[in-house]
Order: sequence, then structure tokens, then C-alpha cells
Amino acid sequence: MTQFNYHKFKNENALPPGPDCERKRCMKLVNRIASICNQREWDSGTPFMLDNPDGSVCYCRCFSSYFPYLTLIKIQGGEGERRIDFIQLGNIVMACGKDLVWKPVKVDFCNGISAVLRMVRIAHTGLFSLTAAEDQLILIKDGTGNKKLVPALALKVGDILFESYSPQREVVVTAITGLTFTEIAYQIGTEEPLDSLDGHLISANFIVVADFAVQVAYISGQLDESWLVSDLDERLCHHPPIE
Repeated sequence: MTQFNYHKFKNENALPPGPDCERKRCMKLVNRIASICNQREWDSGTPFMLDNPDGSVCYCRCFSSYFPYLTLIKIQGGEGERRIDFIQLGNIVMACGKDLVWKPVKVDFCNGISAVLRMVRIAHTGLFSLTAAEDQLILIKDGTGNKKLVPALALKVGDILFESYSPQREVVVTAITGLTFTEIAYQIGTEEPLDSLDGHLISANFIVVADFAVQVAYISGQLDESWLVSDLDERLCHHPPIE
């Protein structure tokens, strides 16, 4: 007789009502959450229930918002870029807001995980291609000329990205290819308050993307929707198959 798996049952079948957990709590448990979500093949955004001391529950979400370990991150000083797997807590990286004015900020979250992740490789007219998780938010110029965030999976050929390489310029997406990543992947977040994107846009392989704090807010449904492209639902529902 198969033993009853209560943890699986409560996550998959009978989720009691509860609010989202505090972002910091989810970030502290990201390895545990990612490991279980990966083992059970749960998609990014799937609710992950945590028990509170008073008997109530709250929910984190499955995360897949990682970059390959060779991804270059823009850092302070003359070094220019550093591999994401070499960045540690307390290090200084360069970040910006939608104004693309770069400033030094402190890393208060960095994490690596070995898992099977669905990613996309984004080719464009700039220097280097970017490989990122399907739900990684990337800054683009929308049809009205405004800077908005869009998950990598919802990018389209012809979308305009922002390159951080000096001098900063706009680059155009030329191809999007899906892949399965099976090596160690990493993500970082800054200590800046999340009341705006200021200090939470970083440079990954010279392309402006969101840090992990923004990713957690997005996956848990707590991100200001005005920061996202207005046609996100249409993009996600009707994007062509990624080759």
C-alpha cells in the first residue's frame, strides 16, 4: 500500500486560503522551494504552501528565474563585468531604474541552484546573446516608446532591448530559441526598497533585466502591473512556438 503523502496532497489538491508570504521569507527558502518544485515538475508561479506558527498558512511561488553561471553582471569600478557565480553577498553591482542611470548598489541576495530549467536564448543586434529563464523579466521599449518589463518567454522578434555597454544603445531581438539548462544557475537581488524599479534593473550579458527581488514580486502577483507591457496576456497566449 502506497504511503499517503500529505505534503504533496496539501500542495496539489486542497490548498487552504491564505495570503502571500513575505517576500524576504520566500527568498530565504528559495533553495528548498526550487528543489521541491523541480522534483515535482511544478511550473513557475505554482503556489508553495508554508505553515505559520499560529496554524495559518501563507504562499510562496515556485521560481525558475535564474541565469547560467557564465552570465556577466555589470559591477562597480574598473572591472566592468563579473561572472554571476563569482558575486557574493555584500558585493557592489551597478543597477539603474527606467532612466538607465547606473549607480552602485549592494547585493543582499545571491543564490545558485542545480536544476533542470527551461530557458530561452535571445539573439539580438548587440554584442552578446542572453540566456535566461523563461520567466525572467527583461526591459524593452514598447509600441508607445515607454520602457516596460516582459518575461523572456513573451519576447518577440523585433522587440527593442536596452544594452548597458558604453555607450548605451537600443538593440533589436533577432531570434529566440528554447533550451533545457541542466548546469548550475544563479540569481542576485539588491537591497534597494522595491517601491520603484530604481536600483533593481541590472545588466546581464550587457542587457538590462530585472533583479531577483522584482522576479519574486512578479511571480507572486505583487508587482505593479504598470511596470509590465500592456499586451502581456496576448503575448503569453499567442506567442509562436520557440524553436
